[in-house]
Amino acid sequence: ATDGPGWENLPGGAAVVISILFLLNMACAEGMQVSALALAKTPISELKTTKPMAYATCQVFFKGHNMASFMVGRQFMVAMMMILLGRVTGYAGGDGVLVKGTDWGMGRVFNEWFLQTGFCGAIFVVNVAQLATQVTASIFPIALINNYLMYGVMQLFLATEASGIANSCYPLMWFLNWAFKLEKDPDFKMLKTYESKAGVI
Repeated sequence: ATDGPGWENLPGGAAVVISILFLLNMACAEGMQVSALALAKTPISELKTTKPMAYATCQVFFKGHNMASFMVGRQFMVAMMMILLGRVTGYAGGDGVLVKGTDWGMGRVFNEWFLQTGFCGAIFVVNVAQLATQVTASIFPIALINNYLMYGVMQLFLATEASGIANSCYPLMWFLNWAFKLEKDPDFKMLKTYESKAGVI
């Protein structure tokens, strides 16, 4: 990770710490999305006294345009983390030199097509930062968001969307909606009615 422009002066230990922060950011993003979808049809009023942070998070999630804003900010952060983690988990060979022959005693094909392409790092990132958190969130959606960390991360994603850095997605969405004459899903309309009656929004 410390080989190449922008990284050459970074100590190896710092690269590990930064990698963990990147993984945590992505894990929070993936887990919060699954938790939000899992709780979309759940009356959250019952969480007010038992799970106050989960209640506060859901109040923000399902208020007005916030769900769409969260998804935009979340996806921007996930894409950025994927690029940065791809750099951190890439393997350049011994001493940062791209090895043409064998390395680790595993042969040239293993070295050039598994280690140096970043495929090994992709497997690690997908399992640790994405799938593990998604599965956990699908089983424990309330517990996952019932803390200040997740609430703060959610606010970060909303602030990212509010900055306008990724808002070109909206004109593209409007164009696709117009071009294909898309209609709102009936289940989505029913969900909005349910949320209003349940006190979710």
